[in-house]
Amino acid sequence: MSPKIIVFSKNETLETEQKASEGLKLCQKVLNTSNPICPALLDKAFLKICEHRGKISESNDELAESLGGYFGRLLKNEFNMSWHYIDDEYGREKALIDEKSGSVIFPVNSVLKRLEGEGSQEPFFEMMFEAVKKHLNFLDEGVDN
Repeated sequence: MSPKIIVFSKNETLETEQKASEGLKLCQKVLNTSNPICPALLDKAFLKICEHRGKISESNDELAESLGGYFGRLLKNEFNMSWHYIDDEYGREKALIDEKSGSVIFPVNSVLKRLEGEGSQEPFFEMMFEAVKKHLNFLDEGVDN
């Protein structure tokens, strides 16, 4: 099966934004701040959430949707990406696509894998953000900063 790219409907976009807002609020709560949350602070919040999993009522899927949605918002806003679904032999996943280069990022799935133990529960948001920035910069300018 060839992957299909499916544009978000207006409702899917609104739902993803709502989840992103929930992710932001959760991060602000665990970090005891009302300030905006950058990728480095998102890492700190993620680690605190992992430390206190037993005290947090959200499921792994709910946490992935909210934290991944918020991380996706940061990527989308910084790099002018757009939300889509990628439908392939593995199922349907939320993804961000850079329209110019075709680069694809799966922020929700990245969080879910780490929550389920497939990835490590170590900081990754800032590193991933910087890797995306470097990659897109390289594609745009042909310069690897």
